[in-house]
Amino acid sequence: MDIHEFLGKLKSELTEQVPGKHPSKGMSKKEKSELVKKAKKGEDIGKPGKSFKEVAAKAGKFYKDPEAGRRVAAASMWKQQAKKKG
Repeated sequence: MDIHEFLGKLKSELTEQVPGKHPSKGMSKKEKSELVKKAKKGEDIGKPGKSFKEVAAKAGKFYKDPEAGRRVAAASMWKQQAKKKG
């Protein structure tokens, strides 16, 4: 899967979310904190082999904006956690 397919799939998944509901809803403050710490360390953020920094770098390169890459990686991270909880 190349970056264009990955980002296209991610975009379609994110648009399917119900507006106004954050994926971390239902997680405790401790769980959220642990997840953010894990992402900052560069560990996997949901799927094995997909580190936060890796996803952010690919998305940032695609959008030509590192901040956009971080937003995409964060959205992906929270979405994966919501799937695990649900």
